[in-house]
Amino acid sequence: QGAGGAIVIGTAMNNILARSAGNDRVLNSTPDEWLTEIFDELHNLFLAFDGLMMLSAVVGVIDEETGEMSYFNAEHPWTVLYRNGEASFIEKELNLRKLGSPSEFKFKVQHFQLQPGDVLIAGSDGRDDVDLSGGAEVRTINEDENLFLRHVEASGGDLLAIVDRIHGAGTVTDDLSLLRVGFHETAATRLEGPVADADALMRMAREGLQGNDVAGALRKLDQLLTIDPDHSNALRLKGRILMMEGRHQDAIQPLSQLAELEPENIDACFSLSVCYKHLRQHDDAIRTGEKVAEAQPGRIANLINLADSYRVTGQVEKARSLTRKALELEPENPSAKKLAELIG
Repeated sequence: QGAGGAIVIGTAMNNILARSAGNDRVLNSTPDEWLTEIFDELHNLFLAFDGLMMLSAVVGVIDEETGEMSYFNAEHPWTVLYRNGEASFIEKELNLRKLGSPSEFKFKVQHFQLQPGDVLIAGSDGRDDVDLSGGAEVRTINEDENLFLRHVEASGGDLLAIVDRIHGAGTVTDDLSLLRVGFHETAATRLEGPVADADALMRMAREGLQGNDVAGALRKLDQLLTIDPDHSNALRLKGRILMMEGRHQDAIQPLSQLAELEPENIDACFSLSVCYKHLRQHDDAIRTGEKVAEAQPGRIANLINLADSYRVTGQVEKARSLTRKALELEPENPSAKKLAELIG
C-alpha cells in the first residue's frame, strides 16, 4: 500500500506490541487468541478506509523452544520453507483475503511445525514480478511462482544471494523486501571441520553486522575466506559491507572474484561498475556497466551510472542516449533529470 499503508500498519502494530509486551507484561492468552485479536483490530482498521486502502500481510508467532508456529496469511505472497536444501511453500491454498477487504473465508489461525535447521522466507510481490524480456519490445513479466523457490534453493537460503539471483533473472518491477527466520540452525548443522567453521563464521559475521560491529564482521569474513576462498556468500557480504563503508578500492577484490565465480551474477557486475566510477576508473566502469546493460537493459541505476561515466569521458552522445532511455523508463527520476541537465 505504499508509504501511506506502511505508516498505518507500522503505527497499528507498534501500538499492539506496546500494549502486549510493555512493562514486561505477560499475556494471559494463547497464541491463537492473540492472533485473532490482532486480525480483528487490523481488519477493522482497514475496513474503515472503505476499500481505499487494503493490506496483505503475514503475521505469526513462533515458540522458540518447540518450533510451533501460529500465523495467518492475509493474501500475501506465500511463505517459503527451506528445509534440507529444498524450498517449498507452507501455504497450499488461499484461505484469507487482504486486511480491509470483504472475505468469503472464515478467519482461522494456521499452524506449522518447524524443525531444527528450518528457514522461513517471506517476501513482497517484487520477488516474483520480474521483467524477463531482456529489453525486448514486448515485456514479459514472470508468472512462474516456483521461480522464487529455485532462487532460494540455488542460494542456500541466503538473502543477499537470493536478491542477486532475482536481479540476475531480469528487471524487478515492484518493491522487493525479504524476511528470513531461521529456527535452531546451529543445532541442526552439527557438522565437523571446515564446513562447520565456515557456517559459524558466516553466522557471526551477520550477527556482528546487525550489531553495527562492522570491523568485527569483516574480520569474521576474512577468517572464513581463509578457510574457503571461494565462499560466494562471504565474498558477496564483504563486498557489500566495504561499499557501504565507502571503501570502494577494497571492495573491488571480493566483487571481482564473485563475478568470476558466478558469471551470471549481474548484481556483482553492477556493484563493480559503481566502485570503478567512484574511483574514477571510468573505462572499467563502462566495461562492467555495459555488461549489466546487456543483461538488464531496463535497470535504471545502471543506465544512470553508465551514462555519467560516458559523460565524464567525453562520450556525450552515448551519455545522452542512455539518459534519455532512463527518463523514458522513469520520467521523474531525479538523478536522471539532473544528469540530463548536465549533459545539456
